Amino acid sequence: MQRFTIEFGNAEMDVANRYAEDLADAIRELGEIRVERTRADATSQDLGSLLVLLLGTPSVTALAHGLAIWLRRNSGATIEITGPDGRSAVLKNVTSSDAPAILQRLINPHGE
Repeated sequence: MQRFTIEFGNAEMDVANRYAEDLADAIRELGEIRVERTRADATSQDLGSLLVLLLGTPSVTALAHGLAIWLRRNSGATIEITGPDGRSAVLKNVTSSDAPAILQRLINPHGE
């Protein structure tokens, strides 16, 4: 299982929470990906604006397509996704045609 985390850039807490709830629901619909909402800051009253995803390697492709669709529906949203190796990539202003690039960023965030 690979572990990814998703945060919502500079979004205000209420917006980040709404994004987290919506994206968590969208990812759950993909199947085979375990999604947990948690607080980015344990001391805040945040409802859970940080998503933790656990998935197998084949599910990374589905996740990339799901993220592209969600980001297209939520234009202007910025997400930061951190992969199993601890490196992160920022995704913003993408379209569904960007899914292959998102997949590459998930697998290899720094293009190495």
